[in-house]
Amino acid sequence: AGTLKNVSDQQWLENISKVHAGSPYFALGSNNSDNKSGAAAAKGGGTGTAFVIRHYAGDVTYKVSGFVQKNNDTVY
Repeated sequence: AGTLKNVSDQQWLENISKVHAGSPYFALGSNNSDNKSGAAAAKGGGTGTAFVIRHYAGDVTYKVSGFVQKNNDTVY
């Protein structure tokens, strides 16, 4: 079984950033509500507070704050 126990939101973001580096479907982002800042962050200038998943319907930004706790289910 695997869980996200003992991992901070920031540690989790750093890990998935390394795993998905170079993917055209993943980018670091910012949870800043300013669209210009968010677009710049998605291109690699992010502060590490969010991540962006890119797909056919458009970019979706996920805020990292509280992400681990909200998604800390046991995986079998």
